[in-house]
Amino acid sequence: MKSKNKGQTLLIVVMLLATVLTIVLSASYQAITETKITKMEEDSQKALAAAEAGIEYTLKTGQETNISDLGNNKNFQNFTGKTTIETTTGSEFSTPQVGKDQQYTLYLANYDKSTGFSNYYTGDLTVYWQNTDESCDSPRTTSALELTLLYDDPPKIKKWLYEPCSGSSNSSKIEGNGFSPSSSGNYTIDGANYKLKSSEAINIGNYSQAKLLIARPFYNGTKVGFKADSENLKPWQGGWVKSTASTLNKTTKTVRVFHSFSQLPANFFVTQF
Repeated sequence: MKSKNKGQTLLIVVMLLATVLTIVLSASYQAITETKITKMEEDSQKALAAAEAGIEYTLKTGQETNISDLGNNKNFQNFTGKTTIETTTGSEFSTPQVGKDQQYTLYLANYDKSTGFSNYYTGDLTVYWQNTDESCDSPRTTSALELTLLYDDPPKIKKWLYEPCSGSSNSSKIEGNGFSPSSSGNYTIDGANYKLKSSEAINIGNYSQAKLLIARPFYNGTKVGFKADSENLKPWQGGWVKSTASTLNKTTKTVRVFHSFSQLPANFFVTQF
């Protein structure tokens, strides 16, 4: 009996030890895992901050840089990576979302802040807008679009108003121009989808030294797409700035933003309605 009791006691002790060991190992594994996750999140935030710092530097200076060289700051010496400026080519360009009554400036010539405008675009230009299903009923969701062309030297102005909703009184808002025809459908320009377009392309060559085309939506915000008949439209709008930063633990973050050339303030060269 004594031998049997000792065996049972030993078995219970072993089971208790196994249970305690399992709990300790589980707690240790969880603690190690949480520590690794915390370290990864910390590295991820540091890499993101370094990449964003690279974007800020390149946008400010217009120059590419190594992340480790940012401002001779010791906080970035343990990072690898760099910023790059990417230029794109193409005959199509789609703006970011333009808010209601806001505007976007499209460049129709090569612009340099030291020498001014050169190499003017002289081809046809078709305009697209309205990203979502439109409705002319109240509350209206269909965008009307005003275009303002700045051309010639000394500068002159030409305006168009695209009003897809019939029965509107908007034609009186632009003296001597009235409506410009538009048509509906499904269009893809520079990766963005559109529901409306100008029925007729604008012949920019009819306007000497065309510099800027300002697009302004009414009633609702929209992206605005432009399609030219040559390849030199897209590079004039700016370029992509890409910044990649990696920590010593190889955690990497990449930030990529589009940097447009200078945008004119809202309402500049635009009639107040």
